[in-house]
Amino acid sequence: KFGIQRVTRIFSGYWPALLLTVLFSYIGIRQISNLEINLISSIFLTSTKLEHNYLETAWTLVYELRFYVAITLFYFIFKIKFSFKTISIISIIIIIYNLVFYAFKFNIVMGGDWPLRTSINGLYLEFIFGIYIYLLNRNRKFSIENTCFLIPVALLLLAAGSFDIFFANYEMLRAATYGIAAACVLSFFVALQNEKENSAPKLLSSIGDASYSLYLIHPILLSLLFSIIHRTTGETHLALFTLAGLITIIFASIIWYRIIESPLHNFTKKITSRLFSV
Repeated sequence: KFGIQRVTRIFSGYWPALLLTVLFSYIGIRQISNLEINLISSIFLTSTKLEHNYLETAWTLVYELRFYVAITLFYFIFKIKFSFKTISIISIIIIIYNLVFYAFKFNIVMGGDWPLRTSINGLYLEFIFGIYIYLLNRNRKFSIENTCFLIPVALLLLAAGSFDIFFANYEMLRAATYGIAAACVLSFFVALQNEKENSAPKLLSSIGDASYSLYLIHPILLSLLFSIIHRTTGETHLALFTLAGLITIIFASIIWYRIIESPLHNFTKKITSRLFSV
């Protein structure tokens, strides 16, 4: 049931965004001319390569799907408990495997394709960070006082990751910079959530609810905005594009979440609950 619910959660949000991408391509707002795009990969999220998908952000969803499949197999089929020891062993295997290639086969790493890159991948460490945070918070609730120092740490790691594009493109270094930075920010927000007297501002909560929608449709919205600004002014104004893009993406994602993603998710959730309650 867990695996089915996670899969339907991903696809109920992804397929409408994919349909919107194809529609925008058809009417000429967003051109898709890459000859490497694969229809099956785009629909069913089977390829981790950006150039194989109509919607660029889809490649990360492939890793997320595989992670949920692994979780389902480990926990529900093989009855392996996710303790600190278990996830630490898995993390060490991923780290050592990738570091061996970085240290001894760097030319292969620079080529972008080494054995089991998509199976023993540093991106899975970022998902594992979430499990660590859950376990730590369950054992001892995070507090604002104990996590506020993580925000400057996150900023430093983000700065380090931005130093070179290598850190963004190679998953182990990405996990060590952007991944840990995200874990620091998440820990702080978990601490905020633990403080019951501190409720999040409504707009911030709405953005959090719509974060998956924002992730999926922001490339489409940027293409639409670029087209509008360029046709209206005849040129691209970076400052206007940046400000308008930020506002447009936030509010359009909230609307998309409320009228498309959330209703579809609730619908598929009811169906799966009925199927597995029998």
